[in-house]
Amino acid sequence: MEFHHIAIRVPEEKIAAWDAHMASEFPKLDAPTGFVLIIAKDNERRGLYHMASVLANRDQVFRDVREAGGGPLLLHPLLDQFGAEIASRERCTVQGIATPKWTYPD
Repeated sequence: MEFHHIAIRVPEEKIAAWDAHMASEFPKLDAPTGFVLIIAKDNERRGLYHMASVLANRDQVFRDVREAGGGPLLLHPLLDQFGAEIASRERCTVQGIATPKWTYPD
């Protein structure tokens, strides 16, 4: 199981559009089993956003996310649409996760 944290820098002139996109697209996504996605606005640095995700099975999860309508929330479509860039990126192996049992992958 993988954990990813990516800091994304959005150009000043695209921040309002990014925020509107997040507000409109997140409610549409019914995250599939084995996938957690969080995108957070940095409280101290304008234009910096943090994307964190947990992937049970990378290939399967990305297929399922696209089928569930979450394609517009994936990293590369966001970077392309908003002219954003990766400020930093960490990839990790999950050692433990605590969520309600119904969110666990089979």
